[in-house]
Amino acid sequence: MSVCRENLRRTQDPLFLWTVITGDESWFSVLEPKQKQQSCQWMHSSEKCPKKALHSRQVHKTMMEVFFDDQGVVHLEFLPPGMTVTSKVYIGILSRLREAIRRKRPVLWGNNYRLLQDNAPGHKAIKIFATMVETNMHTVEHPPYSPDLAPPDLWFFPYLKSQIWGKIFASVPDLQDAIMEEISKIPRALFKQCIQQTLPH
Repeated sequence: MSVCRENLRRTQDPLFLWTVITGDESWFSVLEPKQKQQSCQWMHSSEKCPKKALHSRQVHKTMMEVFFDDQGVVHLEFLPPGMTVTSKVYIGILSRLREAIRRKRPVLWGNNYRLLQDNAPGHKAIKIFATMVETNMHTVEHPPYSPDLAPPDLWFFPYLKSQIWGKIFASVPDLQDAIMEEISKIPRALFKQCIQQTLPH
């Protein structure tokens, strides 16, 4: 509760939301399965239900890490095959994020931005905390069990996956190209709306 009160207090500052950068990671598959409603079909009561092929999601998939603010994507990268987000990997990602902020958001460079991330173990390890202290990286506290305060999971990833649901890609690079193309189509207004709705003011 105290974390929520503090975040609410911060949002009273009209410039606070402008400084928030949020991020997370998610898997994308070469075969993005259709939603249940998309795969429904009418069947006679005497007919057998059609069998659906099971596709392995272990080989042809890619993990994407993304960070964005109310203006759009600040940093995005696809992890190498087989790699997951450990504390060591995340430290490297944060280093590249800082460089992206320096290049793309020079006004926020230094101590003028706040990182909003969830409480995943790979984000909250002691080594991560030490790196953030060393680099003067400030954060917006994320209350436990509050998925509604994770903008990437609340809006960005579901929206992006809805654009490629049911599509089959020949390879992981083709999938990554499609993801980048869809991201380029997202209006800046949606990013701003997401940040504002996540941290109402």
